[in-house]
Amino acid sequence: MNLKKGFICFFLFSCSENESLPVDNTTTSEITLNNSQNSSTESLFCPPCQRNNDFSSYDDLVFPNFKTSENKTKIKVNTLTSLNYSSSIDPLEAVKNGFYDTSWFNLLINYGYWWTDPNNDHWNPDPDWYNKSVSAREPNLSNDFEECVDDSLRWKCGYSFSVELPEQYNTNKKYPLIVFLHGGVWQSRDAIRSYEKIGGAIYRLDNDPFIILTPTKLELDWNPKKIRDAIELVIENVSIDVNRIYLTGISMGGRGTFIVAAENTDLFSALMPISPHHEPYSYLELANKVKDFPILISHGDADDISSFEIASQMAEELKSLNTEIIFKSIEEGDHFIYDQIYSDSLSISWLMNKIKD
Repeated sequence: MNLKKGFICFFLFSCSENESLPVDNTTTSEITLNNSQNSSTESLFCPPCQRNNDFSSYDDLVFPNFKTSENKTKIKVNTLTSLNYSSSIDPLEAVKNGFYDTSWFNLLINYGYWWTDPNNDHWNPDPDWYNKSVSAREPNLSNDFEECVDDSLRWKCGYSFSVELPEQYNTNKKYPLIVFLHGGVWQSRDAIRSYEKIGGAIYRLDNDPFIILTPTKLELDWNPKKIRDAIELVIENVSIDVNRIYLTGISMGGRGTFIVAAENTDLFSALMPISPHHEPYSYLELANKVKDFPILISHGDADDISSFEIASQMAEELKSLNTEIIFKSIEEGDHFIYDQIYSDSLSISWLMNKIKD
């Protein structure tokens, strides 16, 4: 197995009123996680996010300041990390209940939740945090956690994400928005850096600049409500053409494209999943919910991580539902075809030409 594949396999599968939430006095798991944040057997009592996730009810959610005169093209947004989402699923409980391979349970036992390692703590205001040592970074939000906080509960919170603007961003112009969902389950600073590079490498059309939103997930699958809130926050603060919002993702983000779009059928203009993963449940059951989107599915026929057959079946099912569907089969393509697809001007042009009525 080559180094690139080995690295990614490791991180994928085993190749109302504005009020605070009540304190939860129950333990979050039946085991003690061996990490710097959770070395005690005593249970802590609250998550880092203690506000109900009624996004529209808050008027004090602050978006980072950015000055276009400084040509600042990338922004790190932690605004929604204060919101607690009841739809969140504990990755440890998902593994324990058999939704994922037991190797993930062993990773959690041995290392704890990945974000509790200070080296991997992505709740930082600096969009370039992953290229700096812990001591050289700006303070993380975790530096100001209340005493009751159990950081292993961070998966309950809204997404931290980056927003990349065109170099000549102009507030008087409306821009298309591409939402990129990364792959993998177990993350790290290096994995997040690689995902940011993948999203940033999407082919730029000279005459049609766009904005890229790249969230980081802590659960095993992508959460549709968290993505919607992130998009709506960006729309409120950045010049977005709401009729040109596109969703794409790789591997777990490819299946996430179907999962998120299925619950937000009014939001996106087109979908572009790449190498969508088939576990823990088949995304075939979502075909009827996403049938009204234009969809471009790309998958390597030699992919030994995500099922080419399931992707092919999804394309056939969508065709039977009269979906505008293109299935791009990459001959002898493995799991890691995303560079080939994202660098293809024809694929990106196809995506950007889809405009919601």
